[in-house]
This record gives sequence, C-alpha cells and structure tokens, in this order.
Amino acid sequence: IAAAQLFSLREAEAVTFGSAVHRLLAQVEWLDRASDVAKFEALWREAGEMDEVVAHAVGCLRAPELQQVWRRSGVNADVWRERTFECVLDDVWVTGVFDRVGVVRDAAGRAVAATVWDFKTDHFDADDAAALAAAVRRHAAQLNLYRRVAAAFTGLAPESVAAELVFARAGVVADVPRT
Repeated sequence: IAAAQLFSLREAEAVTFGSAVHRLLAQVEWLDRASDVAKFEALWREAGEMDEVVAHAVGCLRAPELQQVWRRSGVNADVWRERTFECVLDDVWVTGVFDRVGVVRDAAGRAVAATVWDFKTDHFDADDAAALAAAVRRHAAQLNLYRRVAAAFTGLAPESVAAELVFARAGVVADVPRT
C-alpha cells in the first residue's frame, strides 16, 4: 500500500470515528444524576454501537475535567446539540455546526452568558502542554468564529460567550483565547 493511501485510510477512519462519537454525545442533554452515564452506555450498547466508540463516549461523560460540559449551569440554562447554522457575518456567508452550546438565561428568559464547546478527537497525551497549546492554536480560528455566531444568535456581546475545546481522547477542556 502506498504511504499516501495508507494515511488517507487512517484519516477516513479518524473522521468516521469522530463522527460516531459526536453522534452519541449529541444525545446527551444534561447529566443530572450519577446514574445517567450508565443509562446512556446501556442505550448505546443495545443500539449496537461499536464498543470502541461507546467506550470513548462514556469516557467523555465520566472524565472529571469534562464535567462542566455535561452539568446544567443554573435553573434557566438550555443547551444546543449538533445545531446547524447559517448566517452572514461581516458580509460573509457562514455555515457550520455547533457541537454543543450552553446558554444561561435570566428569570425573564434573556441570555446572559453562553459557552461554545467543540469536540475534537486529536491524538495527544493529556500531560503534553506543548501538544495541547498547538491543538488550541490549530482550532482557535474556528472557535472564535463560532463564538461570534453564538453571540449573534443569542443577542449577547461576543465577550459574554466563552469558547472551549473539548479534547475527548485526552479528557481535557481548553479555553480558546479571544482574537
């Protein structure tokens, strides 16, 4: 097998794996009880999902560093999961998919803060600070764009929208600096 073909096959497998993990995680609205993770795991296994994909998704739900992604932040919080969008920003048509956005609302239902979480399945050791920083730099432009789109959709100032990368394989959440 030619090297180019081998790398192409691995890339296709990585995309397929990442898509499958995204699909499962999109089913999770909030984890309100400790038993919720076991219920999702059983549901996914009964549906015939691949063991490696289920194990990875369940690992994301159980990872201590990722709990902020799955916990409701206030009584008036809602979440967007795998939500497609189209809008015009700075006279440019923008199309994308939010993996997960948490929106905190006041008692009147107005958005007061939001967090955009984008799931990545990059391969690196969770303790490798240089690799983490490089991964954040690699994805920062996308997340800063998504931050602006979320601000436009919620009526918030971009400064009120956080953007975080969820590195599912490493079990790490990283803040994306504003640009």
